[in-house]
Amino acid sequence: ERERDWRKGVRYSDGEVTAAAEDDSKNARTGRYSIRIAVRSGEWRVPWGNEYYCSNITGFAAISFWIRTDTPGAQELYIQLRDGTKTSYPITTKRLGIVRNKFLEGAGITDKYQRVVIPLKRVRKENPELHFDLLAFMIFSGKEKSSRTYWIDDIRLHLTEDDLKRGP
Repeated sequence: ERERDWRKGVRYSDGEVTAAAEDDSKNARTGRYSIRIAVRSGEWRVPWGNEYYCSNITGFAAISFWIRTDTPGAQELYIQLRDGTKTSYPITTKRLGIVRNKFLEGAGITDKYQRVVIPLKRVRKENPELHFDLLAFMIFSGKEKSSRTYWIDDIRLHLTEDDLKRGP
């Protein structure tokens, strides 16, 4: 039943993009579901989450997920976090490129799943105003020269650096 909640995950996307939790085990890294983001050329943005069901990530060391694309050669994919505070305007972190910042365990986004690790210590340092006890969205964005599809799977929080090193 929890997996069905992720189908309601897309909010306020921008650009020519569609995103959904896809029930297709051949495109998922593990299990049956993955997030499928299909984009056309130009800039795009997809917030994934829910402002009504925030997560407390205060004590965690990192967020990781696995990503692949149908067409190798993606230049960059950006990640942002947005809180769901109800007492002020939501705060969104600065965009972090997963390739440029070496969050991707590989040289670039390819047609094979690769792990992305976002160190939360760095995010906290660069965005101290973010309410880490009220994480509402992960925002995926980019700029494409042609149509492309991304699949994102196994989004996880890692409590410690040792937990992260143990792998997926």
